Amino acid sequence: MDQAHKTDDTRALLLRSALLCFAEQGFEGSSIRKIATRAGLSLGLLYHYFPSKEALLQALFAQSVELIQGCFLEVAAESDPRRRLELLLRVSFRVMKEHRDFYRVSYGVRMQPGVVAGLSELILLWNTALHAQFLELLEAAAVPDAPTRAFLLISALDGACQQYVLHPDFFPLDAVGELLLRDLFSNLPPVDHEPSASC
Repeated sequence: MDQAHKTDDTRALLLRSALLCFAEQGFEGSSIRKIATRAGLSLGLLYHYFPSKEALLQALFAQSVELIQGCFLEVAAESDPRRRLELLLRVSFRVMKEHRDFYRVSYGVRMQPGVVAGLSELILLWNTALHAQFLELLEAAAVPDAPTRAFLLISALDGACQQYVLHPDFFPLDAVGELLLRDLFSNLPPVDHEPSASC
């Protein structure tokens, strides 16, 4: 294994350990030493990667952001905005399944007062940026009430993810995803296409 892969693996191990410690013992109750011990690594090695517990928390938040941004990147090549919107929602539901364990623990962590206080500015900036991305896509797809619909879609995806990771055997994720798509596209106005230029 080369050094780059070893570095990535060590960093991922520390983040996973931090996430589990924060979930089980709370952010305030988790010390850097406990996180290092859980990862089976030395305290000095942990500090080599992360200078503080807050840095670990911010890295976990960034990991969550990267998962969502990955959904947008995966469908970016689709030129038709309505098709891109459909693909984005389908990819989002797939990612919920692929990363269920991460999201399950993450939901438990992010509602803790110490976590919310430490990430409040980042969360606001990210939510603003996420709404802008959905708004741009919805407007391009000629979806009515796009500003409010963007908030509704974000809420629907977040709620579906939370229900699924908490109750995977009870919550019908695929059926909910299909219904969300059907409701979103059922009453859309036709898209105006400019006539092709004559040769």
